[in-house]
Amino acid sequence: MSVNDDVIKAGVASDADYMGRLFRDLQSVDDSNLYGSIPLCMAPYFSLVIHEAKGKPHAIDPSAFDGFSADAAEVSARARHSLKLFEDNRRGIDGQLEFFKNDILAKHSVRFLGNTWLPFARRWENDLGLFTYGGILVTTSHAAAFHLGIKPENLFRDDDGVYIRGTMEKVGRCFYGLGARLDAPGEDTFVRHLSGHLVKRADVRASDYYQRAFNGSATRGSTAY
Repeated sequence: MSVNDDVIKAGVASDADYMGRLFRDLQSVDDSNLYGSIPLCMAPYFSLVIHEAKGKPHAIDPSAFDGFSADAAEVSARARHSLKLFEDNRRGIDGQLEFFKNDILAKHSVRFLGNTWLPFARRWENDLGLFTYGGILVTTSHAAAFHLGIKPENLFRDDDGVYIRGTMEKVGRCFYGLGARLDAPGEDTFVRHLSGHLVKRADVRASDYYQRAFNGSATRGSTAY
């Protein structure tokens, strides 16, 4: 094995160890507010580790990816790619905005709006979830959907979360195969320094929120991306 391979192997092991300690700490704090927000924020970084490790079979034990389906690999690749937004040479910025408008914003609206049986009450329906920590916005349901890398038709499946859970379990098994352990020794992760009571959630109407948050009524909905 070359020096370069040794460096790659050590890097993957370090990443897997950190993920093990991260979930160790999430279990330890046992706070539903943190359970519901930290994984949404960290999802693309989980996929970054998996995607990069999968591309280095000569430097890792490839059996770590036994059972990692082609579909799970596609989800992982999309999630990882979401971290490289401005390096996208296929969609480009305009293409990313169109993707957000058509595949995230519009499909969230279809899912969550127009469901109230009383037409006049639909003005109070919401289609965007906000997650804040200490009053600072950390993610939204739109951003989380983008970073999860799961296609809208699968994200909104009426299967009680079976598809999403199954995909994430495959990611977890890969981490285990790469060396992540829930009983890992080592330093605390940032999770230990968080307070669940500072996590707040609110549901809003996306069209209204984006106009207020950016440039007023002249703002296109997709600018919020």
